[in-house]
Amino acid sequence: MLNTADDIHNPGIDFKTGYGRPNMRRAYGVIKQRLFLTDSMQQGGQKNFAITVPAGTKQLRVMLHWADYEATAGTAKALVNDLDMTLSDPGGSVTLPGY
Repeated sequence: MLNTADDIHNPGIDFKTGYGRPNMRRAYGVIKQRLFLTDSMQQGGQKNFAITVPAGTKQLRVMLHWADYEATAGTAKALVNDLDMTLSDPGGSVTLPGY
């Protein structure tokens, strides 16, 4: 549902409106058409997924979501899981996620 929200003010995720206004019609369509992936990964692993983007698509939204457990109190690093995502087109151009 978060990835199908409509921006309210600033483009993208912001501290005022978060992901925006939920778009239930779009979310229902994504679920009905199964336009999402669910997977898991082992520590230190790497995953690659191919996404077919139909011609004429004006916008592609990709979201990486995970549950991050609390770090041990007093440790130098608060994140337990540190996941990074990049998007590569068939020509090899790499896009980093925007916020």
